[in-house]
Amino acid sequence: MYAVVVGDGGTAEAVVERLIGEGSDVGIVASKRAEEMAARFTRALVIRGSGSDLESLAAAGAREADTLFALADEEAVNLAACVEARQVFGVDRVVAVCVGEDNCPAFRALGVDVVVTSVLVADALLDRTAVGGQSPR
Repeated sequence: MYAVVVGDGGTAEAVVERLIGEGSDVGIVASKRAEEMAARFTRALVIRGSGSDLESLAAAGAREADTLFALADEEAVNLAACVEARQVFGVDRVVAVCVGEDNCPAFRALGVDVVVTSVLVADALLDRTAVGGQSPR
């Protein structure tokens, strides 16, 4: 599988690490920490740029990608990356983080396959920790 990951924060790093660990080839579009990402993930193709930029996505391999993960800190970048992945590059599966829950319907309307919100992430974290006397799973 070939995946493009847009973003260079903690969520993007975790996704890249898992993808590489599972044997996937990965292209990364990093706007702020490209050098750090390249040093950490030597098996990945790292492009300094914005996920909202067609040239950056193309350079990261969006034309060949099976999946695009839009995990940037900026919702507008994620939305643009999703639209371009689907409409310009024909990526089969598009996954995005939606920062503001009010905007999640826009992601879904554009055909994003999986939309994850910060509330969903918080719920998952709480489910995995000892809350209310429950043991971690």
